[in-house]
Amino acid sequence: MRKELLKYKYFKKNNIFITSGIVFLYDNKILLLHSPNEKWDSSFSYPKGHVKKGESIKNAAIRETEEEIGVKIKKSLLKNDNLYRMVDREGDIKIDYYYVLDIDDKLFKEYFKKNLILKKKRLQKNEIDWGGFLDIKKANNMIKKRLKSVLYHMN
Repeated sequence: MRKELLKYKYFKKNNIFITSGIVFLYDNKILLLHSPNEKWDSSFSYPKGHVKKGESIKNAAIRETEEEIGVKIKKSLLKNDNLYRMVDREGDIKIDYYYVLDIDDKLFKEYFKKNLILKKKRLQKNEIDWGGFLDIKKANNMIKKRLKSVLYHMN
C-alpha cells in the first residue's frame, strides 16, 4: 500500500506534457526541423507541439504541422496507427504521439513543391529556423537523442 501511495504522489507532483506531430518520410529521407534556440548538432526534431485542452491527437498534429512548416495535411492521410513513447524529463512526464507519413512523389510535390529544403518564409518565426529532408545517416547525427526512435521507420 505504501509503495502505491508513493507512486501516486510522484505523479501528482509532476507536470504531464502531451505533444503530437507528423514524421514525414520521402525517398529514404526524413523531414527534420531546427529551433533557433538550440545548438546545431543533436537538436533537430520533427514537426510537433503541445496538444491543446479538448483537442484530438490527430487535430493537434495537423495544426502544429501547419503552424511550424506551413503545410496543412489532409486528415484522411493520417491513419490511427499511432506510435508513442513516454519520457521522464527532469521530473516531468512527456508523452509524444506521432504519425508516420511516408509520402510519394505526388504528395511531395503537392505539399513541399519538390523542395528538400523548406523555404524560410514557410517556417514559423521564432520557433523554426531551418527545415529539410535528410538521409538517415545525417538525420542520426542531427536529431535529438530522445527522438531517435523515429528513425526506425526509415528503410
